[in-house]
Amino acid sequence: MVRAAADLRMVDNEPGQTISFEGWLAGRRLRFGLFLGLVATLLAVLFMTQDYRQLNSGLAVGPPLGKIARQRFIIWYLWALLTPAIILIGHQIRALHVGTPARLSLWVMHGLGVGVVHSAVFGAVVESIPWLAITKPAGGIGIAIWERAGATYAANLLVFALIALAYHAAANAYEVRQSERQAAQLEARLARSELEVLKMQLQPHFMFNTLQTASALMEYNVGAARRVLTSLGSLLRFSLDNLGTQEIPLRDELAVLRQYVDIQRARFRDRLQVILNVDPNAENLMVPSLLLQPLVENAIRHGVEQLARGGTIEIRIERIGDLLSIAVVDDGPGLIPHSGGPTSVGNGVGLANTRARLRQMYGSAAKLELANRSSGGCWLEVVLPAREAPTSAGRS
Repeated sequence: MVRAAADLRMVDNEPGQTISFEGWLAGRRLRFGLFLGLVATLLAVLFMTQDYRQLNSGLAVGPPLGKIARQRFIIWYLWALLTPAIILIGHQIRALHVGTPARLSLWVMHGLGVGVVHSAVFGAVVESIPWLAITKPAGGIGIAIWERAGATYAANLLVFALIALAYHAAANAYEVRQSERQAAQLEARLARSELEVLKMQLQPHFMFNTLQTASALMEYNVGAARRVLTSLGSLLRFSLDNLGTQEIPLRDELAVLRQYVDIQRARFRDRLQVILNVDPNAENLMVPSLLLQPLVENAIRHGVEQLARGGTIEIRIERIGDLLSIAVVDDGPGLIPHSGGPTSVGNGVGLANTRARLRQMYGSAAKLELANRSSGGCWLEVVLPAREAPTSAGRS
């Protein structure tokens, strides 16, 4: 079982973990800050020229361009500084499990609040620095701030809404790209796992043992030999027919497992006992394609095969509420402690790929645990979310 222990150690270092949109932005603070500064500068120039033309379009001479420019740059740079706070607000609102009306109410409430903060900071800066003010406040800075907040709340709310919509669009686009990348990774892992199963079935020692078993049976039990060859053909046909299929009903996965167990029983004869305990309520649940056979093969290879007397493997499958538990128990030598350094057990792709597939398909909702049993042997359990198969998913 050294290989199994190495499998689990390798999966813990599995790369390719996804990060949130906010985390992605946090890793690009400098570029994001420069982008905000550029956008704020462009908007300031645009509104500066527009305001100057409007204020100086009549006979009266309006405020100079420099003073208008200073105020417009302050307005838009303040919005640039407030944008990270708006993104944080958006992240918190997106994480809430509330309906659309409540979500919109939260957005409006926070938008008004951010608008008041913008008006207050702008008013405090402009009205407290004489060379920035276009008109002198009649009632002091406080009155000027209050009047500005009342006069600009609609415009501020509109700017807040545009920033929030831009954040939503960018976050959704990022999540779509991440989902597509995850799906591509999942397809690649599934294909690699299926290729490993095919490779295991076509490995010379496996084919030799299977054919040797069939040859030996031919002398005294032709029917059993034919069944071995038929099971081998069924395994290969299933592997080829289901390339690219991510999930299948448990009952179909069990049919594949029985074909594999039949071959191993014919090979090991009375040295191998397989006990299958399946909860009838679990047979219609979806499981990753080609999940069970590598787990049982691992138990045979590192458990039963290591003992001269052979051994017993028990597969326990049951539905527990919203979870599906799959346990593979053997009475072999158990996990051998890893002493460090290279081993002769290979690179551990079997359980490593299984656990990586579970992580990609179900995230933290699935787990794979492997441990020694107090009574001897090894215990492996896979826990998945219990999801019913579509009515058209099953095959007769």
